[in-house]
Amino acid sequence: MAAARLRTGLRRNCLLPLFETYRLRDLLFFSSSVGSIAAVGGTISPDPYFMVEYLMNSCGFSPSKAAKFSKPLAHLRSNEKPEAVLNFMRSQGFDGVGIMKLISWNPKYLCFNVETNLAPKFQFLCDLGLSESDIVVAIVKNHDILGLNVHRSFVPRLEMLESLLGSRDLVLKLLKKTRWFFSSGVEKKLHPNLKFLRDECGIPEERLSLSS
Repeated sequence: MAAARLRTGLRRNCLLPLFETYRLRDLLFFSSSVGSIAAVGGTISPDPYFMVEYLMNSCGFSPSKAAKFSKPLAHLRSNEKPEAVLNFMRSQGFDGVGIMKLISWNPKYLCFNVETNLAPKFQFLCDLGLSESDIVVAIVKNHDILGLNVHRSFVPRLEMLESLLGSRDLVLKLLKKTRWFFSSGVEKKLHPNLKFLRDECGIPEERLSLSS
């Protein structure tokens, strides 16, 4: 009698619907995953939309704009990198308006590594002779600086403009005043136009530098 009940129990277990088996497996996996996350620490958020609230509280965006700018950051589950970026930008003299402008142009700036990406660019601009306030103005005018490699992109562009305009000081003034400093039009339009004025029209370098 006992043996018959055992065989009946085994048959019932074997006839469990397949989806019940998968549900059990998923529950087991979910539980172990939660345990792993909890073991790492409290910086990971289970809410995929927590960046919306973060952008509102930390940067002052409205709910609609925070929702818009959080989309490129949807993969983040921690505010560690954004917090490091914001703290660094504030330490470099950026106010709330300047930070909001940068994030509006490219929210992925909040994913940058401060030590390997942002700090070297600020140091390079400082080494060029720009003050802290000058650097803030230059980056707000030309925010693409943050996404460029200093040696592969920034330095060649700087050297090209210096050779065209004849003055490092003039280049730095343009960096603070114009929004086209890193646009493709500099190479495609400015270079040929300056060459034409110099070679075909006979305008000396000094006048070209002053008029640029």
